[in-house]
Amino acid sequence: MQKAELTNYVPKNRIPADLAATEHSFTVSAQEWEYYFVLNVYQTNFGELLYTTFLDQQHGDWITWDVRNRKWLTCMVDKYQDCYGLVGEFAYYYKRNFRYQSDEAKDLWKDVFPGDKDLLRRIYQWQKAQRAEGAELRYKRGQEKIERLFETCKPLPKDFERWISNNPMKKYRYMYYKKTDRTHYTGVCTHCGITVYGDCKTGNLRDTRGRCPNCHSAVTFTPIGNTAAHDHVEWVYVLDQGKEPDSLILSQYRVFWKFHRGDPRDLGNEPHHSVELNGRCIIDRYGRTTYYFREYTTVAGRIRKGWVESDCSFREGWVYKKSLSRSLTGRWEH
Repeated sequence: MQKAELTNYVPKNRIPADLAATEHSFTVSAQEWEYYFVLNVYQTNFGELLYTTFLDQQHGDWITWDVRNRKWLTCMVDKYQDCYGLVGEFAYYYKRNFRYQSDEAKDLWKDVFPGDKDLLRRIYQWQKAQRAEGAELRYKRGQEKIERLFETCKPLPKDFERWISNNPMKKYRYMYYKKTDRTHYTGVCTHCGITVYGDCKTGNLRDTRGRCPNCHSAVTFTPIGNTAAHDHVEWVYVLDQGKEPDSLILSQYRVFWKFHRGDPRDLGNEPHHSVELNGRCIIDRYGRTTYYFREYTTVAGRIRKGWVESDCSFREGWVYKKSLSRSLTGRWEH
């Protein structure tokens, strides 16, 4: 918008005589000029012009000239300083304080600003929708910009989950058992998923360490039905080459495994587990780090999925060693 051109179209400071004869606190005149829709807000008691708003519906933009302070504003109509709280989403009483230029003015621009019967409310709803659309567009552009930094990250290898099972989660293997008599039990190993039969010469097996008769894995014996589900979280890191020369990308994965209690026949062959990308860290050639996380908390307290730059660092975890040889090249070899 050309501000100099718009300033020449701002009307005189005094309210027209036909609008002054009213008991309403504010008076609004609505008209069209070229491809702009123009709102003039007057304070009736003092007979002076407060704001002139130019609405560009074609480009989804608007700008307001503050007559008293002689400056341009980009706020919506509900943020007029002198009319604060009179036009807004929850201000239902504002209609009694506003008077329009004529009864016909209330029906202006229905095709352009559909919705509520009242003109100011329709304009407010249109501005709110434009702000939301613009914020979403900026958010998508920011996400695309960050994702382009991670173009060199390779997908996880096929043996990644097997490596997790044999390394970070190796200590979390259980034998859910049920005694058949004083010296024997039947159970299911959470590692191999096979129903096994064994001896319990010591009598009490609960929370003791032993080995699965089938896969020979070290397991913790847990009686069926007497123990809550076991859930475990580990952090695993994978290294990739960065987009910039001699840069690295460290990806943080949240590994979650959960073993349900219950009958061995209902346990299934595998525990519930998931591997989720939680964040990434870019390390440049000088060792400087920039952290990005996959989700964040908004000002309103909502958790939103998406990349966001953060000052937080990663916590301790496991490193997928196979990614070191393919990524530590150039100056990082030493």
